[in-house]
Amino acid sequence: MAFSLVAGRDPTGDREIALGATTLAQAGSRVGVKVPVTIFNNTRASHTMPLMVVGSVAFPPEFGTGGFGIGAVVTVATAENLACPPGATRRACVTTLTAKIEHDSGWDMAIGTVPGKAGLATITEMQRRFASVLTPTAVPTDLVNFGQAVNFPALLGSTLAVFGAAALAHLLFVSVARRRREVAVLKVIGFVRMQVGAAVCWQSVAIALVGIALGVPIGIAAGRVIWRAFASNLGVVPVDIAPLRLVLLFAVGVLAAGALLALVPAMLAARTRPAEALREA
Repeated sequence: MAFSLVAGRDPTGDREIALGATTLAQAGSRVGVKVPVTIFNNTRASHTMPLMVVGSVAFPPEFGTGGFGIGAVVTVATAENLACPPGATRRACVTTLTAKIEHDSGWDMAIGTVPGKAGLATITEMQRRFASVLTPTAVPTDLVNFGQAVNFPALLGSTLAVFGAAALAHLLFVSVARRRREVAVLKVIGFVRMQVGAAVCWQSVAIALVGIALGVPIGIAAGRVIWRAFASNLGVVPVDIAPLRLVLLFAVGVLAAGALLALVPAMLAARTRPAEALREA
């Protein structure tokens, strides 16, 4: 079976083991450290052997191990050495164990691939070749709950967008109200209404550009840190994706929203009467 690696590599030797991220944390260990592993047989007799943790893997939900990060992976040879210690009964024990593994597993196969075009191409080819015996991958319940039922990312993004738009609109209205004298001076030297309104719109666009220049890289970096922490705690491969097209679309949307928010303050500024504004000053 091929499992998706979170860290390290797959176990290949007869004294190597790969653990789920949760199991690794519960054992208080890490990749590159030996851990004592014990197997109990039907008579509750046990045999313990130190194994080297060579990797951390993610388990598909169909395996029923309790979660993405719960479980352990060893080679068949390692399982035989754990369950059947040296002695007169070893051969019979190995025969029984092998038969049980074949019977219980049903020779199912799991496919783990690297992300990106190469990984997707591999999955597509496997689905085409083994369509008659392929079990479709189920959508992980934990991720469904996080992304849909709770809908936390969308709610957080919408809330921040509303607060950002409100802050920008407040800034523009306050700016127009406090700078009536400057607007009046611009009209006195020859600015027409359209030029005054354009100045307010450009102010809003300039603020939006600064927000994009600072917010996009900071947001991507913060998102990656938060997602990696969440994915590592969940026990899945912490792959983060920041699609360029979506980021560009977001930037264009922010600029458009900034221009739209400036329309009402721009109209108010354009209606400013120079004589009244200068008299107030």
